[in-house]
Amino acid sequence: GFEESWQRGIYETVQASEEWYFSRLEGPVASWIDQKRLDEQRRLLPEPQYRRLWLNEWSSGSGDALQADDIEAAVVLPGPPGYEQGYSYFAGLDLGISRDRSALAIVGRHVGYSVRRENVVQPVTSRLDDVLVDLGLKAAPMIDTADEYDYIEGTHRLRLAQIQSWKPPKGGKIDLQAVEDAVLDAHARFGLRCVLFDPHECEAMAQRLSRRGLRMIPFTASQSALTEMAATLLQAFNDGQVELFRHELLLAQLRQLRIIERTSGGFRLQSPRNSDGHGDLATAYAQAIVAAKRYGAATPILSRELLHAGIEEATNPRAAYDAQPSHDFLSWYGDTI
Repeated sequence: GFEESWQRGIYETVQASEEWYFSRLEGPVASWIDQKRLDEQRRLLPEPQYRRLWLNEWSSGSGDALQADDIEAAVVLPGPPGYEQGYSYFAGLDLGISRDRSALAIVGRHVGYSVRRENVVQPVTSRLDDVLVDLGLKAAPMIDTADEYDYIEGTHRLRLAQIQSWKPPKGGKIDLQAVEDAVLDAHARFGLRCVLFDPHECEAMAQRLSRRGLRMIPFTASQSALTEMAATLLQAFNDGQVELFRHELLLAQLRQLRIIERTSGGFRLQSPRNSDGHGDLATAYAQAIVAAKRYGAATPILSRELLHAGIEEATNPRAAYDAQPSHDFLSWYGDTI
């Protein structure tokens, strides 16, 4: 249970009373609960919730969301990688105006890709055929070609491709046009599959971006959505799927994230408010991770060379077209989002 709950008061009263027989189970003792199950639950649940539910410990309902060592271990990129073949890209947009920062995060999910390889099939001929061809008495046989595909398996790793933020000037407001332009620029560079955004303060911008061809998906702060965001971010780090480059403000905000368990069920992330904002970069990044996990389990993509060759339809059923890095990018995917 929770430290501040009425059940805790009864627990302490009964424990101290001679009128009651008191016993306690120290952690999971049932024979069907093995270490494999415990390891799985520890990976899926926030630490405070895991300790309360599985180790039978009283909990304050809050704690660090991510371990500092796990965050540092994810810093494996020398810098922003830019567009890379085999990745589908997703964005998270957290919009502030006068009090908090605005932040835009781009995450790529590696879904794999296919490369076309020309296979030359030499015709089988006899020595007599070769002599007749040399004498000009017979036409040379046609050399047949057949396209084959080399398939590069997707790792489904989640790579930070870009992170930006805008701080409101003292006594002023953020230039929202600059934020909107940055989203369009990211779409031009990466061919974004979708943008997850908090509809608070962002509806008008979302409508304009939607008219420019972006798929804008509102992320409302409901209890289920906040639990999904917290669980998805924690699981991505616990599974070692995350790849980051060093961005000190983002790393600081990730280290400051707290996990808050609700007595009514579920849990959410909480960020402290300070001079650098209210965890705005961490929020945008978490939204991008949610988008990549929700909508990124797609088919692999064909190499850019196929687009340049004018191919209009994928003949490999496991493949889909790569998004061209332009505002009028082509996109064709085997799944729908």
